[in-house]
Amino acid sequence: MIDDVYNTHIIKDFNRFIYDLSPNLSVQMNIANKVLDIEISDANAEAKHRKMNILKDDGYSWYLIESDVSTFKANATNDYLRPVLKYLKLWLGRKNFR
Repeated sequence: MIDDVYNTHIIKDFNRFIYDLSPNLSVQMNIANKVLDIEISDANAEAKHRKMNILKDDGYSWYLIESDVSTFKANATNDYLRPVLKYLKLWLGRKNFR
């Protein structure tokens, strides 16, 4: 139950963050079986986007982030939603995040 409440707040933060972004972004998000799958594309990609290839796996939980100049893709178990949001904000060049 605690995970569900925590993740609901994370998803609300994510949705609020995406809503505040440029309309140039195309966002696809899916949550199934406690795994989050996000793909974001920027039609007006600029050099501000960062290339990242990150994998963290502790045997129980994991996240995988792959990004280039125009696309951010992430897959994560539900307990790693906050780091994914953090890296998304870094990819977009936003340095201020909670």
